[in-house]
Amino acid sequence: MRRCDIAPAQIAASLFILVFCSPLTLYGATYWEHMTAILLLFCGLVFLVRPPSGALAATALGLLSGLAAWFRPEALMMNALYGLALVYLFVRQRERTTMLFLIGLAIGVGSFLLFNKIEFDSFFGIHSRQVLKDSVEGGVEVNPFRNLIANNLINTRHFPFILLILPVIYIWARYRKPLPARILLLIGIILTYCILTPFMVPNDGGRQWGARYFLPLVTVVPVALLLVEKEWNLRLPVWATAITLAMVAYSFQHNTYKGGIKTLVWENHHRISPDIGFLNQQPGKVVVVSVPYIAMELGYLFDQKYFFLAPDDSSLHRLLPLLKQQGVKEYTYIYDVRVPNVKPAMLTDTLPNWPRENGDFEFHEYPIP
Repeated sequence: MRRCDIAPAQIAASLFILVFCSPLTLYGATYWEHMTAILLLFCGLVFLVRPPSGALAATALGLLSGLAAWFRPEALMMNALYGLALVYLFVRQRERTTMLFLIGLAIGVGSFLLFNKIEFDSFFGIHSRQVLKDSVEGGVEVNPFRNLIANNLINTRHFPFILLILPVIYIWARYRKPLPARILLLIGIILTYCILTPFMVPNDGGRQWGARYFLPLVTVVPVALLLVEKEWNLRLPVWATAITLAMVAYSFQHNTYKGGIKTLVWENHHRISPDIGFLNQQPGKVVVVSVPYIAMELGYLFDQKYFFLAPDDSSLHRLLPLLKQQGVKEYTYIYDVRVPNVKPAMLTDTLPNWPRENGDFEFHEYPIP
């Protein structure tokens, strides 16, 4: 933003929004790969907004932006949109650095796709193949238009500043106020991403802090708005300023206070920590879970306990003899009480030594017959 001659006060305000008024900080504190992917994708944003003149810098920015695909699936969508925008600019301007960026981007993304094809026989990796298999063979209901509406509502609830793009589009279309091609492409990327991403990687948030697939827009939106303000030299009326300040106040309360101070503390200290302490007190070292995300939440114990996934009778029948061969005499079974019929039938009639509930999960200790 300094390179684009944005005023220091505006840069400070946008950084405040980025850190305290967006879900990015909360995700960065919880999942390291999100912050890494957003940082790498920012390299593509830097080139699109203010491309460097050096060939090495252009290639490096493209490569780094492409490497974001190794960390998060939504990076594929954002890099594809970066690529399309820059192909358009290259056709118009024929700048050598743009082609070098695209080459670097292709290497970063292409290496990820090639690795998946070699390792998993699927360009998009084992996870996407599982999702496709579940959708096609498992009869999973997929409603892309409902995803489109729901995901964008979740996105705006956690980061309402994206709504400010709409009056910009209205003013540009209604009053024919000019904008440079790079800014128009940036706005086009935001809109296209909001429309296409729910069809590609739908996510309703769940226990996550919002739809995590929209995180790449958190850095793009403030940059686009600041560039528009600089081009048009906007002077907001009192009512528009009041709306913007209300967005800031709401976002700060929602993301920093409610999300960071309340929810994150409760999730770790009041929901997860007691379970970890409880399992640590048990003499057995084998933990069997009904669904994978239970083990993920208890990952702190991976170097102290042996975790196994056994959601049904068949998997338990295969697992228990193997445990018995290793001298294991008892195991702890954890299942999610919110998921119907998730507990294997062979365990329902067995009286456990002790049960424990934490609201979401129920813990039982069973002897191995």
